This record gives sequence, structure tokens and C-alpha cells, in this order.
Amino acid sequence: MAAEIEEQNTAPSRQRPPAGSGRVLRYALVMFFGWIVLGIIMVVAMHRALGPVPATPPRPLAAAALGVRKSGAAPPNTVVVAADAQGHFFVNAEVNGAPVRFLVDTGASLVSLTPADARAAGLDGSGERLAMATAHGETSATKVTLRRLRVDQLDLEDVPAVVMDDSLPVSLLGVSFLSRLAGYRIRNGILTLEW
Repeated sequence: MAAEIEEQNTAPSRQRPPAGSGRVLRYALVMFFGWIVLGIIMVVAMHRALGPVPATPPRPLAAAALGVRKSGAAPPNTVVVAADAQGHFFVNAEVNGAPVRFLVDTGASLVSLTPADARAAGLDGSGERLAMATAHGETSATKVTLRRLRVDQLDLEDVPAVVMDDSLPVSLLGVSFLSRLAGYRIRNGILTLEW
């Protein structure tokens, strides 16, 4: 019996790969390609929801600053806004000629109006209904196009937006507006919009 044990110990042993290493690689590949597919689906869904973005650049117009604080040293085609005490950036603007106070929200895909602001801007609430996921949960909205959206001297036409169903305390100035700028940045409590 001792000889059998000795033979077993001296016999060359094959090393096995660590248990489950094939499963880990397979899982990693599935996750990698899953995220790629999810990204493609999101891009297609956003394109369908927003429609094509007009390629026309914004046109600056001469007008009074609608409550937006401008620095005396700000270059032309620039709006500078200081954060409030909570770190939020509010901008007074005009939608279709009606005054609207916006919270700048880089996490909002679309400009989002409260029902009251939409009524003031002459939007009747007719349009495609959308299910929306917001920071406050699931809600519904109506897809609209803003004929004009003006912030200070920046005047944009045909801006994709939504009218939310009573879920917003304030209208949001989202990426459908911000993406049409030459750039924007936040530094030391100051938001700079450039066009």
C-alpha cells in the first residue's frame, strides 16, 4: 500500500486551470458586448425620440440680458451665470416670446417645460406622448418643438423639448439646448455658455 501511495506522489501531475476561469472570461465577454448593444439601442432610441438635430448654428441677436448676469469682462457671444447658494444655475430666458425661468440641467436630455410655462409660451399640449424616466421617477410628457428659445443674445429656433405632466417644480434647460452651443463649462461656481 505504501508503494501505491509513493507511485501516486511521483507520477507527473497535470495542472488544471483555476476553477471557473472559462466562465469568468465568458461572462466578461457577454457583459462587454451587452453594454455595446445597449449603447447602440440608446443612441437609436434617442435619435428616434428627438428627431434630427438642425444643423443651423445659433444666431446672436441684440437684446437686453433677460436677468442673466453678464460679466463686464465676458467676451462677445458669452453668457456668465453665478450659482445660487445651493450650487444651482438658474437662467431667465424666453420661449416663443414668453419669459421662462430655467434650471440648467446637464443631466436632462431635453429642454423640459412645466405645464404653466408651456401654456405661457403658447404650447397647447398636443403632440406625441412619451414615457420619461426622471430623477423623481417615471412620468409622462408631451414632445414639442420650441419655435424660439432665447437666452440673453443667443436665439435658437426649432429646439426639441417636452412638456412634463406636473412633475417638475421648475423648467429645465437640458442638452437639446446645450448641445447647440459652441461650449459650456462650470468652474468655481460660474457657468459659462458660449456660442
